[in-house]
Amino acid sequence: MDKQAIEAAKISGHKMTPAEKKALRQAKKQEKLKGSSSSEISVQVKEATKKLSNTSISPQQPKTVTDDVAEQKPDGDTTMTTVGRMGEKLESSILNTNKLQHVETTKSKKPQLTKAERRALQESQRATKTAALPSDGKSSVKTPINKPEEKSIDVKPSKDRVTPAAGIVSKRDSRSLFGHLPQRDPTLRSIPQLLPGCGLNLTPSSILHPVILRLGLQYANGRICGSNARCLSLMSAVCQLIKDHRTPPDKELRRHLEEQLALHMAFLHRCRPLAVSQRNAIKHLKHHINKSIPVETSEYEAKSILVDTIEQFANERVHLAGTAISQIAANKIQNDDVILVYGFSSVVLKVLQHAFNAGIRFEVVVADGRPKLEGRVMLKRLITHGVSCSYALIGSLSHLLMGGRIHKVLIGAHALLANGCVISRCGTALVAMVARRGGVPVLVCCETYKFSERVQTDSFVFNELGDPQELLQHNGDPRLAAALTNQSSSYLVALNLTYDITPSEFVTMVITELGMLPCTSVPVVLRVQSTELTE
Repeated sequence: MDKQAIEAAKISGHKMTPAEKKALRQAKKQEKLKGSSSSEISVQVKEATKKLSNTSISPQQPKTVTDDVAEQKPDGDTTMTTVGRMGEKLESSILNTNKLQHVETTKSKKPQLTKAERRALQESQRATKTAALPSDGKSSVKTPINKPEEKSIDVKPSKDRVTPAAGIVSKRDSRSLFGHLPQRDPTLRSIPQLLPGCGLNLTPSSILHPVILRLGLQYANGRICGSNARCLSLMSAVCQLIKDHRTPPDKELRRHLEEQLALHMAFLHRCRPLAVSQRNAIKHLKHHINKSIPVETSEYEAKSILVDTIEQFANERVHLAGTAISQIAANKIQNDDVILVYGFSSVVLKVLQHAFNAGIRFEVVVADGRPKLEGRVMLKRLITHGVSCSYALIGSLSHLLMGGRIHKVLIGAHALLANGCVISRCGTALVAMVARRGGVPVLVCCETYKFSERVQTDSFVFNELGDPQELLQHNGDPRLAAALTNQSSSYLVALNLTYDITPSEFVTMVITELGMLPCTSVPVVLRVQSTELTE
């Protein structure tokens, strides 16, 4: 009888004979001589025996058929035979379990590497990853760190989608490039159409003045053009606004007047963005509202002071300034000179009329450009005054200015910036550039109230967009009309810029009421004007 059977019989409560006890002692001695492996087997034997005793031979469990048979045979042979069978089954199960554990242990164990071997393995893995990278040396696979996994969506290209060729800017991209620029809506032709889009909270106490409403409609329709004309019309409307103003009993004149002025200027800005000349005029008026009117002044006297201030500004800074410029510029015109002008400018027109009235005989070439063709107004007024004129489009500038026939170029200005650049109607920069190339002097006629502290080097930061349909004139051709008015075309963008920027290096001299100045003198003039306001 082996050791496992004896242990099983002992645990189960069987009374051992002296021979069995001797065999058990010998088995224990042999177990001590074995290594750790035999001790583990004995532990497994004990655990398995306990489980067997609890399940099959436990006295607490009900008796089975085998127990009844064993009780009927009181001799010890039957009992030993049963225990022997149980021990054989237990031994076979333990051997199978040991085999499985040996296989799992062999699989889980990895060969232990030395430090040098681990380093060599890491170097080989790193070299393999480097060889798998693209040619630019950057990995195309990015491992997210502490980020949730994102589902990848496969977007299949649509058959109807058309990819534009290289170098072609789509219609959407072109519009977004100039999307920040204000553009007048040509459909706004009446005051009820203008008021809802102003973004103004109009109350019964803040109703817009009828003069301002009419002026805004004229700005939106393009009936009043030109910096001087727009500024003079604004000054006239503001004078009427101040005269009709009534201050509520619970408010102060200056504060309430500033609120009403800001409200009306916002409406005019909605109709068309205010010009630099208009902004400077309103700035001058606000300064006098805060500084020139004492608190104890009555409302009638205060309004009279403000009206006189506005009329003085319009007379001195616009009318008298234009007269002074015409006298200074007329001295630069000689007999038999050929002078080129571009578009229409009230100051340039006054210069030419003054020179002609002084007895100087010269010829004027009026260059014009689409879409407004304002040069026709200049041509009509000069011919009416008796001046000899020629008319040409801007496309023939190179022929006119490079041929040596033109002696001087006179152009007007919308504004003069602090860095010396000139803002004028679109096309002026081209005229100045070609004149500079042909060696023809360029004289800019500009009043000082058009000087601006802003600095700008291109036509994209600040500009206005005109009606794009003005560029799509087809002259009655039905095929061209169908092509130009096709709004479904994604490659047709009508960009109608109102102004452009002329760099200072293309301008020879600026003629102002203060005299002939270089473009770099703009900051000095602005400093002197601000000093006069503070005094």
